[in-house]
Amino acid sequence: MTIRPTELQGAAVPGGYHLAVVETPRPFAEQRWFELTLEDAHGRQAREPLFVGLFSAGRPADHIAGWVDGTLYDRISWAPQEEHVTVAEEVLHRVSALLGRLVPPGGRLWLAYETFERPGPLHTRTERELTQGVPPAITPVGVLLVAAGCWAGIRDWYIPEGGMEGPRKLQGNKPLNTAHAETRRRQLLKDVETFLQRGLPDGDVRRRAELCRRLLTGTAPRTS
Repeated sequence: MTIRPTELQGAAVPGGYHLAVVETPRPFAEQRWFELTLEDAHGRQAREPLFVGLFSAGRPADHIAGWVDGTLYDRISWAPQEEHVTVAEEVLHRVSALLGRLVPPGGRLWLAYETFERPGPLHTRTERELTQGVPPAITPVGVLLVAAGCWAGIRDWYIPEGGMEGPRKLQGNKPLNTAHAETRRRQLLKDVETFLQRGLPDGDVRRRAELCRRLLTGTAPRTS
């Protein structure tokens, strides 16, 4: 079921955390800037948001599906400490799954792998692996799109627009319907298997490929 960002307020995240949501109106009625910030059991919030992005409810009358475009960070800090700590993978997967609930069938989710603030392994490894020929769905950011249910036609998104193109990102699409989902699922599983058969020197890439396969087949453990 598609929801709005404010409906993620208080959503449970692994590690005993919850999400705090801040939403800001945009000139277009269907759009909102929003931030998701981790909050611990004592109500203490992280210094920086875990996700920052733009939500659009779409324009059904014009056959434009809703979408989300933003950056998920894997480095945050907590007062009184100033140094950044790495966010656990299960937290990123859970938040990605929640972001996927904001995207309707046929909608899109963009997650940046280039950021000029708080860049972490999530972003740098994704960029490196893309240049090495790793399929987008198996990269660290790509697996998050799969966890979000937006795995139909994942692709690298970078179109030069005279300096206005924004950060490099991966785009994932939510399947339109059951038939579309089955076709896309079979193709992506085939792509993953083909890549695995080539032999991988990186055990972390292989682990993510297996996780991608389990997410697509519904055998991955659920996060809470």
